[in-house]
Amino acid sequence: MTAMGQSPTGRDELEASGGGYGGPPGGGGYGGPPGGGGYGPPGGGYGGPPGGYGGPPPPGRYGAPPPPAGYTPPPPPPGYRPPPAGGGGGPSGMAIAALVLGIVTWTVGLSVLTAIPGAIVGLIEMGRIKRGESSRDGKTLATIGFWICTVHIALFFLLICGGVLMALVSN
Repeated sequence: MTAMGQSPTGRDELEASGGGYGGPPGGGGYGGPPGGGGYGPPGGGYGGPPGGYGGPPPPGRYGAPPPPAGYTPPPPPPGYRPPPAGGGGGPSGMAIAALVLGIVTWTVGLSVLTAIPGAIVGLIEMGRIKRGESSRDGKTLATIGFWICTVHIALFFLLICGGVLMALVSN
């Protein structure tokens, strides 16, 4: 009894006809694809898909067409505020100054000499940020600097008043 696809001699009919899984004429295993050499187009390399993705499209062929000459864009929606003219990148110098004066007030001990200017600078900068004249990035610095200086001024005056009261009571 012969298997399907085999001749009575035992030789595969497909192999004899040159098809199937047989190798190239002369034997030698499964062999490679016709034309030799593995994957890819003849000559090696990858040429890209047909139709070309070779670079940027020519002007005017990608996306919307350019606007006509003399076109002006519509105004921004109501409530939109453009970024400040200073570029808006990072906190302003006044916000940084308010925080630095507040820190110097407590660490160096210059007391009211730095606390009053620090509170004024912080208050001015918070107003500028609120009106949109300065970058919002400095809001936290200006607020912290203002409150550090304000608390120091309040404590200073409490100590002065307490000292005066103690001097009056002790006499």
